[in-house]
Amino acid sequence: MRLLGLSFKNATIKWWRSLTLGFFIFAVSFTMVLSGSFITAAKSKVDKVVTNGITGHIQIRSDQTIEGDMAVQYNPGWDALRPIDASTVSAIGKIVRERFIDVRLYPMVRRSAFLTKGDKREETMLLGIAPDFESYKEAFLLKEGRYLEPGAEDEILLTEEQANTFKVRTGDTISTATRNIYGLNSSVDLKVVGIGNYIMLSLFSYKANYTSGSIVGKLAGTIEGEATDLLLYQQDRDMAKIYVNELAAELKAKGIKNTITANEKLKSEDLEIRDLDLDSADTGGVMLSSYEEMGVTYKGVSDTMFVLLNFLVAFLLIIVSILIVNLVYMTGLERYREIGVLRAIGFSRFQVIRIFMGEILSVSLISGLFGVLSATAVAAVLGMTGVASPIPALDFMMGKTLNLEIDPKSIVINMAVIIGFSFAASFYPAYKACSIDPAETLRAV
Repeated sequence: MRLLGLSFKNATIKWWRSLTLGFFIFAVSFTMVLSGSFITAAKSKVDKVVTNGITGHIQIRSDQTIEGDMAVQYNPGWDALRPIDASTVSAIGKIVRERFIDVRLYPMVRRSAFLTKGDKREETMLLGIAPDFESYKEAFLLKEGRYLEPGAEDEILLTEEQANTFKVRTGDTISTATRNIYGLNSSVDLKVVGIGNYIMLSLFSYKANYTSGSIVGKLAGTIEGEATDLLLYQQDRDMAKIYVNELAAELKAKGIKNTITANEKLKSEDLEIRDLDLDSADTGGVMLSSYEEMGVTYKGVSDTMFVLLNFLVAFLLIIVSILIVNLVYMTGLERYREIGVLRAIGFSRFQVIRIFMGEILSVSLISGLFGVLSATAVAAVLGMTGVASPIPALDFMMGKTLNLEIDPKSIVINMAVIIGFSFAASFYPAYKACSIDPAETLRAV
């Protein structure tokens, strides 16, 4: 305790050194916490975009559908999606309404198709949504025009990249062409009512188009009431896996064959394109998946980007560590005589080292804590007000605003890392400075 008091006293007396070291620690702790809040918010944004606009929290699909990831840009081929028959859709809807009152269910009809205009043609995925499906608006950010009119069967939303490719604007028409489930060509002209970008996903040139579920059903040749996907949304998405198991049990009790995809290991041959057996009587089986499985592609890409950002923060830590090493080494040279006197009056080498380390760690702790608290306060304010996109062209990367999120666990880890780096960076130069011969020092006095 006495040595700790001496360390703190030295830190206040040599305040310019302490201030220099404290500034480095404050800067890195502030940056780490603020960047951590940004990363947490951005990852949350990606999850919300994928779940709100594409996958839902739980997905139910036909067990004859050939698809490993619902959020991939295209399916393996024309016939990769098998619709759930109307009677099964109706039965599942009844179970959800009666047994899961806090869950919302929306049917979706998806189809791989081509957009054509003049001599240009480009593959896309048509996302046919129900009239009351509104959450897609949180995933698709309009640049011009409006969202789909509920119930309209001749409207489509294009991405900005698609609009530029086909040189169309809102009010123009564009043709969509596909092969239906019977192998016949099918096409329809749709009116472009809105142009925009998928938040985050357009960064990876994700191309999919929202339109009416009924029009996609007609293109695909499905019967009214059929759907390729049933999307379920719940109040607490972290309960998705529990709900999947409970729903599977309810479906089984009602005689609906089902498989939980998380319990099945997907094999490469499972994704091979096969002709659909339209005469098969076994059409009532379904697969149940959670959002973690069906949006894994883009979540994985975004996670990689955030890992790279963490590397930049780590690089900043290394730079600060080098600065600390130099600062402690120079401090040892300046206090050459002081160290010799302490050694001469009976202080051991490790006692002197403890004085040095106590001084450094006390400054690091105070500066780091101040940096963490400052960054947390800034993140809390920006969490309420949101960070506006710096330029309109970058809206699709984070929406018009990004509300920072505070992760207490991350803050504790950051604080521990800062103290650990401070200790590691300062121990060796402190050890070298305290290894001098006291007799030689006294002769120099």
